Amino acid sequence: MNVQVAAKVTHRKVKAVAAGAAVAAVLSAGFAFLGDDAVPSGAHTVQFYTVDDEISYPASGDRRPGLLSRQLGLCDGDTHYVEYAGGGHCLVLDGPLGDITAQGGDQGAVLPPATHGEVLDLVREQAYGEPTTRVILEYDGAFVGVVSLSSLDAASPVTATPID
Repeated sequence: MNVQVAAKVTHRKVKAVAAGAAVAAVLSAGFAFLGDDAVPSGAHTVQFYTVDDEISYPASGDRRPGLLSRQLGLCDGDTHYVEYAGGGHCLVLDGPLGDITAQGGDQGAVLPPATHGEVLDLVREQAYGEPTTRVILEYDGAFVGVVSLSSLDAASPVTATPID
């Protein structure tokens, strides 16, 4: 009788583990495909954050977060995981600093020249420590692009580097 009880318990454990694995797989797939991270065609309001370059770092090797953390977009409690320009990055963000208008389309988020001065002014207002070199754009709850502040010259539109 003990063998039958042990077999039933083992069978139930196997089912529980399989069910747990199935739920984890569905959740991971759901996070991977949740929403469309691109800015749709036309003019849209996006929020922007500055990147604290002093404490942000490339997420490679032993500094790369695990699969679940990457799916959730976190390196740790206050550091966001984003992939752009061919690699992963753990970024500490300040903001949102404000809303600006970006043009969406096939090329990604584009900042028209009229917004450049506003972005630079708001970045200067909150500046402390090391100078800020880049901002992150957020649309509809998702990070969609990275913009180097050195590219904002008020003369021509700037296309953000898309976040994968």
